[in-house]
Amino acid sequence: MLDDLLDAQAAIDWAVAQIPCLEERLVAYERRRPYDIAMEADPDQSGHILMVFYSLGPPDAILNAEVGAIINSLRTSLDLLFAALVERNGMVADRGTYFPITPDASNFLGAVEKHEAENRLSQTEAATIKNIRPYKGGNDTLYLLHHLDLKRKHRKLIEIRPRPGSVQMPMYCPHTAVWNHLEDKSILLRFPPGTTFLATKDNTQITIQVVIYEPSLGIGYAPIIPALRHLAEIAQAVVTSFA
Repeated sequence: MLDDLLDAQAAIDWAVAQIPCLEERLVAYERRRPYDIAMEADPDQSGHILMVFYSLGPPDAILNAEVGAIINSLRTSLDLLFAALVERNGMVADRGTYFPITPDASNFLGAVEKHEAENRLSQTEAATIKNIRPYKGGNDTLYLLHHLDLKRKHRKLIEIRPRPGSVQMPMYCPHTAVWNHLEDKSILLRFPPGTTFLATKDNTQITIQVVIYEPSLGIGYAPIIPALRHLAEIAQAVVTSFA
């Protein structure tokens, strides 16, 4: 790793080192079983019984803070990289110096070509950044990283959802998996009429996931730990391409 990229690398290294710590906190959170289970009549009046999951509220605030800090450090690594490239070309990296990630290709190409015309990027560096395609529809992972870094300043990044296929019951009862997530609850299983099994937190355990939910970007309930690791891998690949 070249000396002028050590700061960018350090930002990635710090983020990666926090992921196992976050994972341990998530395990402790899950062990508390932060949910309620209810058996409710199917509203279709068929006599079927539904097992319903109710979250007891959003995940602990510190979990969201940790996720936001990790994402910010990864996004910052790219800005530190870009500042290093600008200074390689004998220019000053000012407050307006940041790695260009945009909603569309035209804005991205315009930004890179402007930097190249002002001699803030060499022709080779500009070509490398263009090849990375950090815009929506180009490199969607980098765009997601940028989007989440903006979002974390104003809204929570994470939600809690049950993981399909992870209900553990003390006995087998005929049922059908539903996994229908509504605004205030999740319908997990559907039992035939006459079922007498009563699910409680004492006899039934549900494995939960803390997820990123960004439907506008095609991200539907992505488990947070694998998502953060993937974001880190992409940021690392970008920095390494200039090493």
